[in-house]
Amino acid sequence: MTTTTTPLSHIAELRHIAELRDEIGVVSVSVDVDPSSAAAGQAPWAERVSTELRRLSHEPAVKRRLAQLKPTLQHLLDPRRQGRGRALFFAVAHDEMHELYIQAAIRTEVALDSVPPLLPILAATEDTSPGAMLVATASELRLVEFSLGESRELRRIDVTPPGFEWSERKEPSHGDREDLLAIARAAASLHEVASDSGWDALILAGNERIVTQLNTALVGVTRAEVVMLDRDPRPESTLTELGKLAAPLLRGAREERHRLLVQRVVGAASSGGGGVLGAADVITMLSEHRAAEIVLDPDQRVSGREQANGTLSAEGEAFDSSVPSKFVPDLAQRVVAEGLRQGIPVTPVGGDAATMLARHGGIGALRRW
Repeated sequence: MTTTTTPLSHIAELRHIAELRDEIGVVSVSVDVDPSSAAAGQAPWAERVSTELRRLSHEPAVKRRLAQLKPTLQHLLDPRRQGRGRALFFAVAHDEMHELYIQAAIRTEVALDSVPPLLPILAATEDTSPGAMLVATASELRLVEFSLGESRELRRIDVTPPGFEWSERKEPSHGDREDLLAIARAAASLHEVASDSGWDALILAGNERIVTQLNTALVGVTRAEVVMLDRDPRPESTLTELGKLAAPLLRGAREERHRLLVQRVVGAASSGGGGVLGAADVITMLSEHRAAEIVLDPDQRVSGREQANGTLSAEGEAFDSSVPSKFVPDLAQRVVAEGLRQGIPVTPVGGDAATMLARHGGIGALRRW
């Protein structure tokens, strides 16, 4: 029996779940435990899940499996548990099961399919992709990271100049050579954390003199977009308060990353050879293991067919009618699962990036070779 229960902290966990297959099918249950409803003693997600599971219970094998997993399902729906977004994936004909949770909203839904439907969770991870804020006071830097709906303080760095004596009327100017060296050393010490963080943005906030010097000192330390916050947060601000200040800036940086990615895919496809657009060409590229990265609009559906051997064909594309196949209302779930299985970055986009991609079928990919 294979069972995993884990907080979602890395895309590799989704790749593992994407491998789940079963001759009868894979049942998925995703739940958004809305804190406002939970606080009011309501659980609308539980009612919806129960209704959908009853619908699936007409299949005897599914009914037996649901009976076996009743305690697990009750645990999944419990509002007292950690995690706003939760998901359970289990095979019907054998014992493999995966459960995960995330501190972000995902759609409440139940499905029985040949692959785990991971697109809603992938979209939630993208909507809460990592970023950070560096809050500066005259004496220290406070580095806070925001990722997957959670905030955590990574470190505090002393930037008080050597030999400085504090008084109520005096604080370091951070303009002398020793002061500047303290800032430079602080920025360099962030390299270990920031260089491979995957942050969309590093927001600088707080003491204006230090923030201005940090903006220069951080060049080359991080690949994240460095953004200046136009408000001065209180030094004692909670992680929740800092998260609210950071949210619009992180969203803007994420949308810009999406726009540039779609622009790159469209440009590569237009120039010929470097990329493709549209479901049919993306599916072909995936089947040939030549895709380097996939980008798609999670709200745009493309239907098609799936043959018994897993071969996919988009709507309007020719397929072998002599081979048994079934209609698939949303091929994006198949593309996401296969992309994750192959270890390919799959990026759901929204906003202007989705509008740009919609002109080309809502999906595209960069070619590996």
